[in-house]
Amino acid sequence: MLNQLTDYELAGLRGGYNLSDGHAYHDINESFPDFPLALLDIWKDSESTKVNLAEQRFKASFSKLIGSDALASSSNFKVSPTASNSIDLVAAYLAVKAPRVLLVSPTFDNLALLLRRRGCELRLIEDGYFRSSSNSARLFERLDSLDFDTLFLVNPNNPTGTVIGREYMSLIAEYCAQRRKTLGKP
Repeated sequence: MLNQLTDYELAGLRGGYNLSDGHAYHDINESFPDFPLALLDIWKDSESTKVNLAEQRFKASFSKLIGSDALASSSNFKVSPTASNSIDLVAAYLAVKAPRVLLVSPTFDNLALLLRRRGCELRLIEDGYFRSSSNSARLFERLDSLDFDTLFLVNPNNPTGTVIGREYMSLIAEYCAQRRKTLGKP
């Protein structure tokens, strides 16, 4: 049973594909034996490929890998080179459109740092509210008592590993929609 973020990280490292971080733990010659020989052709192709075409290729490949028809047909898709770039883009938008951001506490420092740097006003809500959908009444009562524009969730939460299940996430999304709150989830 996966209970903590470390459990998920270890499962990711042991899996065939690790899309959870930017660390290279695999021997490239063993994992991709043809890659070194094909590098020159790959380089030439990347030089002549426009960014939008490269994004389309990536989206098609990634959609196939994760089995997501919704992603494959989505027109709202952009590649960011790092999670920090993605968070920074979201933070820039939130600073203008919905700047009072509610973060789950504890949170990883980079998220808070990037939001603050862009001028967002941070507020905190305890991680315990998100552990089970049986907490929904308590969560919504607590949310109603707080002054915020955006609820920013990381799922699973970093560093606690708390996972918000599909049913509970749907309830939270409905709550935010009814109250015209922005729901952010990287």
